[in-house]
Parts: sequence; C-alpha cells; structure tokens
Amino acid sequence: MLLAGSVPALPGQRVLDLGCGAGVVALCLLSRIPGTAATGIEVQPQYAELARRNARLNDAALEVVTGSVADPPKAMTASAVCHVCANPPYHRAGTAVPPTDGGRAASVIEQVPLSAWVGLAVSVLPEGGWLTMILPAGRRDEFMSALPGAAGAVQFKPVLPQMGRPANRVLFRVRKGGERKVVRVSPLVLHESNGNSYTEETDAMLRNGAPVPFPP
Repeated sequence: MLLAGSVPALPGQRVLDLGCGAGVVALCLLSRIPGTAATGIEVQPQYAELARRNARLNDAALEVVTGSVADPPKAMTASAVCHVCANPPYHRAGTAVPPTDGGRAASVIEQVPLSAWVGLAVSVLPEGGWLTMILPAGRRDEFMSALPGAAGAVQFKPVLPQMGRPANRVLFRVRKGGERKVVRVSPLVLHESNGNSYTEETDAMLRNGAPVPFPP
C-alpha cells in the first residue's frame, strides 16, 4: 500500500512493477488511479499465474510477464512505461533466516543484487519518468550508490512506525534525467503515539486511496 500510494502515475500512463509477486502493488495502484495500466515481471511462475488470475478477477489492466530482473524478457523491456515501481527482497543472502516456504523465501531473500533492480528500472524509463521503490532504512546508502548517472532528482521519505521511533522503511522516488539533487522529505508516521491507531495521513491512504504525500 505504501509503494502503490507513492507512484505519481496519471490516467493513461503505464507502470512497470518489477517483482510483482501476486500483483498486490499493481492492483492497488490501478484501483487508486483509474485509467492507468500496468505490466508486471515475476520470476516465480506460480506467483505470476496468481497475479494474472487476480487481474482477471478484478478486471484490471495488468499484464504479467514471467521472467527475471537479472535477465528481463524483451516483451517487458519493449513496453512503453512512464513509471517503474519495485518492492525488492529486503534481506541480502546470509543476513536473515529464510522462511520454510520456498516461494516466500525467494520473495524476501535477495537473489539478484539491488544494483540490478535499480539499473534496470532506470534504463527502461523515458526521460522524465519516475522510479518508486521501498526498502529497509538500513539500505538507503546502498540504493544511492546503485543509482546510475542517468538518475536525476531523488526524493526519499522515511517511514516511522510511530513518532519518536527510528524509521524502519524508506520510500524513494527518482526522476530520470536532469541534475542529481537529493531531498529528504517529511517522514510518514504510520501509527499514533498509543500504537493502536493509524495517523490521519495513513488512514486516508489505506481507506480512501489518498496518495502518500510527496513534493511535486
């Protein structure tokens, strides 16, 4: 939901979802912004088929291609997209205990380096297109180092569980082309101080499809 709410897509534009899994991000985005379309790439055939089924059941304009970020299919790279979004596996190999379910393990334990995700995303974007990605807060510097020279303005938004607690996630938005300028925008606080209820900002996003606030 955080990732889908951060993509600055407009009706009529196409979004590429790298590692789309069962299609959750793309389907949330398509519901939030009617008139958009999406292409997803997913390396696990069973998840790719589940995403296709979810798209049919929701009558959503989501096309899913089975393939790897490390070796993307030509059908995917040939798609005209204005935006790329991704929720890559959070953990580097050897830094976390993998889930017992093999499909889930491949979704959360990195098999393709973050630099490949970032490089592919920027390469398929047109000038002025946007990459939107969510990562653990501890991988911010790694993400910045992975950005190729074609990446221009960078906005990053820390995601805090509660006010006063450290960020555990970071939302990135990167525009292709132009001068490199890195801006930290106001954080998104998910829960009120009592920890039991969402903040007004988060509630509007979850219940009403409001976008995650970013500068224009």
